[in-house]
Amino acid sequence: MSMTTSPALRAAESDTRRRARRGLAVYFAVLVPLSAVFEALVIITGDFSWIWALMWTPAAASVVARLILREGFADASFRLGGRRGWKALGLALVFPIVLGLIAYGIAWTTGLVQFSPRPIGLAAPYVADTTSPAVVFVVNLAVAATIVTLLSARTAAGEEFGWRGYMLTRLIDAGVPRPVLVSGLIWGAWHVPLILGGVYLVGPPPVLAAVLWMVTATAFSFVFARLRLETGSVWPAVALHSAWNAVIQTVFDSASTGAEAPLWVGEAGILVALTMVVAAAVFSYGWWTIRRAPEQRPESGAARPALGQLAAPSIVAVMAFALATCGCGSDTSNSPSRTSHGSVLPRDLILPLTAVQEVLPEMSRETATGRDETAVGDPTGTRSVTYATADGSQRVVISVDHYQTPQGASSAYQQAFQASQEVPGAKGEPVSDLGQRAFIGVATQGNETHVGGGALYGDRIVTLTLQGYDGTQENRAKVIALIRKQAAAK
Repeated sequence: MSMTTSPALRAAESDTRRRARRGLAVYFAVLVPLSAVFEALVIITGDFSWIWALMWTPAAASVVARLILREGFADASFRLGGRRGWKALGLALVFPIVLGLIAYGIAWTTGLVQFSPRPIGLAAPYVADTTSPAVVFVVNLAVAATIVTLLSARTAAGEEFGWRGYMLTRLIDAGVPRPVLVSGLIWGAWHVPLILGGVYLVGPPPVLAAVLWMVTATAFSFVFARLRLETGSVWPAVALHSAWNAVIQTVFDSASTGAEAPLWVGEAGILVALTMVVAAAVFSYGWWTIRRAPEQRPESGAARPALGQLAAPSIVAVMAFALATCGCGSDTSNSPSRTSHGSVLPRDLILPLTAVQEVLPEMSRETATGRDETAVGDPTGTRSVTYATADGSQRVVISVDHYQTPQGASSAYQQAFQASQEVPGAKGEPVSDLGQRAFIGVATQGNETHVGGGALYGDRIVTLTLQGYDGTQENRAKVIALIRKQAAAK
């Protein structure tokens, strides 16, 4: 019997492999140039609205491949798949919280990073000024794990429909050695131009950030793949991606402060990379089940263990290279670019009250001054001054951050701009003739509206926020006028 069926099986396998390779060829032929265009637009213009289009390029490439090759959408895995799928969905939503508590918890408890949570936009109405940091963090986490995760799915789905909904299964069918590892390397490399371009994972030197990110992404791909292949559904992968972006980027990253924070935590942080490697080893354990769709029976055969086999050694090898690059953090922490948030700049660098009153005559007193605690990156010096009305109901905060090089200032500015775009409900727009990449936006913090803006001037970043003001065009014009005054001050 085996003598007659073996040639037929080999022919079927050969046909499957050939069709998968054709699918991958079309997929990458669309993905690579389309991604290059949108990544270039983000890097050159600093306009992060292009991120939406970029994150949907994997899905778009998969649709084109399916249509051109007439593959159909039967294996797109849009069904959840009953109890197995629901369990995986729950695991996907919990995973970022558990990993965050471990990796960031180590950083906070050891003093490598300071724990300083502030209410995120959607959580602000439920948090009072006197609320303890722990409670603020828990409220932030609850909001991010639910509402923000649902909002994040709008973009995360675009990636996962392509990465795990198409590319991963085609890599398996094409006979690519260690397809999960390869899928992680491709997924990670897709982000690298944004890192090297200074618009993503800003903080550590770009090359170091890129290497550590590749460790995290490669390891993370094993978690994604196990959920996708065991359930036959793409939705657990979408949920995992959405929850990760919402929980880690919105809650854990914003609660971590200090000059060394970007080195230890964040998606390019050493502790996050190490913790993700452990998670990859756990998820890679044992034999893997491959389902193209939830209703299909799992595939059997001796080839199954190869998906998870050698995963941990492969990733540990990459991790060793990353740690060698950064000297395990010791050399980097002593480098001039990462010593601290810089000194406090002279007070007279900021506009005096009389100059502010020319635009905001209602301001009557200075209420605070010192280092700009909101500065990002590694400024050589900062200064922030707050003025207020007599009753304190309206305030203006002016900040100036100096950096060692214009490139350092540009990277920090991109990071700050990206963070402002991620605030739920925030609305911003570019401003011409006001420094480099100037923007102005309106956001609601609790019951109070803030009108703020910023601009890049070589090695300086100037930011200004009106607190307690309506987001009218008149108040936006006042922000622009004060930024222009501050930029001209010597």
